[in-house]
Amino acid sequence: MYPPEMGGVEVVARELAELGLRYYGRSEVITFNHTKSTVDEMINGVRVMRLESFVLGRSIRLSLAYKKKLLERSAEASMIIYHFPSFTPELFLSHLKHKNPLRICLYHADITGRGLIGRLYNALVVSRFLRRMDMVVATSPNITKSSSALRQMKHVEVIPLGVDPDHFRYLENNMRAQLVEALERRSGDTRIVLFVGRIARYKGIRELIDAMSGLPENYCLVMVSGDNTDDIEEYAASKNMSGRLLIHRKVSYDDLPKYYSAADVLCMPSTDNGEAFGLVAIEAMSCGVPVITTELGTGTSYHNIDGVTGRVIEPKNIRQLSESIVDICENKEKYPSEAIRNRALDFSLDCFYAGWERIFRMADNMADNP
Repeated sequence: MYPPEMGGVEVVARELAELGLRYYGRSEVITFNHTKSTVDEMINGVRVMRLESFVLGRSIRLSLAYKKKLLERSAEASMIIYHFPSFTPELFLSHLKHKNPLRICLYHADITGRGLIGRLYNALVVSRFLRRMDMVVATSPNITKSSSALRQMKHVEVIPLGVDPDHFRYLENNMRAQLVEALERRSGDTRIVLFVGRIARYKGIRELIDAMSGLPENYCLVMVSGDNTDDIEEYAASKNMSGRLLIHRKVSYDDLPKYYSAADVLCMPSTDNGEAFGLVAIEAMSCGVPVITTELGTGTSYHNIDGVTGRVIEPKNIRQLSESIVDICENKEKYPSEAIRNRALDFSLDCFYAGWERIFRMADNMADNP
């Protein structure tokens, strides 16, 4: 989707669209609305067309107006950047015979965990979609090696995602006191374990609750998510975690640094390579907060350096997750905030912009020399 809807991909889509506006002087976004109505608006100089759509499952949106709108806007475009996976574009473009402008795919993640349907979709749709691209861009060198879809490509460019270090920085005036009060805990004794993100199949939230349930009472889980969390609250209650779980649903992008700065550790215990990068980990690291990620063969073990900026553990390993949480919370001197912040600076927005400006120059050269 596209902001103000929030998520890692949404933030990337906004930054890329606004960079395109600065580079080319014009930038448009075709995305999907969460209602059966179409909205056409200008946001920071970018034209955003939110097409009427309906939802399949938890997050897939399908719009019958997509084909017509893409063909219409293609007539005036010199380049189209597709964010993959998104379902509708893959289905449509895989069978499109119309000659589009230059096509670039920003490959965010593999399609996993969908059983037979997912395997058929990868074999019949995804491979054909990627072959129709003039260029494919991945977010880490790790995923170019682990992804069966990307291994089929002759050449894949790599541009890691980036965050704004001026926005994501440690704030003394943060949310810690409010969170401790809401949890009804003692200030100096409380350990705040933070989760930020969607309630998705691969996020490992139940594994995190399992790991937290065996820790002392002063270890509390704070979740920031705009999704429905009823199932998670029920599961936490079954693990006797209700009194140690706090969920904040409506947190703005501007306020996120206050939550990161309040945490002892950020946990991103994703269970499979549906998690291809994890922008929230970089956001937390930019605030000097250690993170726990899992080894998935993707960017989750590219930005986080085990033993330096946090811990990289096996997915679904509850014991490792529990031990890593305690290790970080009780041995803060092992994970100095300055070292964590310095690693995050390797993934700044300036680095992201420089990488994509290089892609734009390559694309311009391809267009001039077809």
